[in-house]
Amino acid sequence: MIDFKRMQSSSDAFFQQFYRLYSSAFPENERRSLQDLEKELNNPNYHAYVLMNKNRFVGIFNYWNFEKFIYIEHFAIEEKLRSQYLGTEALKSFLEKVNLPVILEVEMPNTDAAKRRIEFYHRHEFVELQNYYLQPPYESGGFPIPMQLMSNDYEFAKNNFETIKQTIYLEVYHFKPEV
Repeated sequence: MIDFKRMQSSSDAFFQQFYRLYSSAFPENERRSLQDLEKELNNPNYHAYVLMNKNRFVGIFNYWNFEKFIYIEHFAIEEKLRSQYLGTEALKSFLEKVNLPVILEVEMPNTDAAKRRIEFYHRHEFVELQNYYLQPPYESGGFPIPMQLMSNDYEFAKNNFETIKQTIYLEVYHFKPEV
């Protein structure tokens, strides 16, 4: 059974393992700096967890809880533990506990790894939105990255795409598009 243990500060017991996997599983342009991550831990909408299995660290799971939807920002299983269904168990457990539509970003299906990630979410009833979407840069001076949004509630996401996008841009990335 996967246990979710919340990280509330960089002094939490598993924070170093959390940050090591966070840094290795996501490229620099797809994650926050340590300082920005530490700031977000104080944001009441932001939830950062380590995933534990039999008291052993197995992964990380970060999400944002908004009024009308949940946005999964980062989710990773330790590389040596992948393909053991720990990610499936964690995602199923999470989805059973939430009662809002869930949104997440995935890379464009240009690599085998990206295609595997997309297929993983397909198996959990997530569907890609057909709307054009760019992930804003985490750092000023960075460049946006073409991504796709996926949701486990396609109709909600399709009908609320602009609201979802603007919420993610403002709340997650602290990005205000120029008009």
